Amino acid sequence: MEKFYTSLGLMSGTSMDGVDASIIRSDGESNYEPIFDKYFEYDGVIYSNLLNLRDKINSIKDLKIILIKLTSSREKLPYFMQKLAKKL
Repeated sequence: MEKFYTSLGLMSGTSMDGVDASIIRSDGESNYEPIFDKYFEYDGVIYSNLLNLRDKINSIKDLKIILIKLTSSREKLPYFMQKLAKKL
């Protein structure tokens, strides 16, 4: 019996305007079946926050500081993911 896997893929490109979500089923080699493909646009607040965050990163040191702050304050990401899950 052939084994199949169901996978979820999320991607946000350099435009930072939203997330592409795909669910596929595959044997991992030659059989592939798309189940769901949809684009979810960020609302204006999230998009603005991402642009502001991007503008603060000018070096690796800046990135490390911001990542430390983000990992200690996780309210926004789970909220967005909850909204995304409700739309699926």
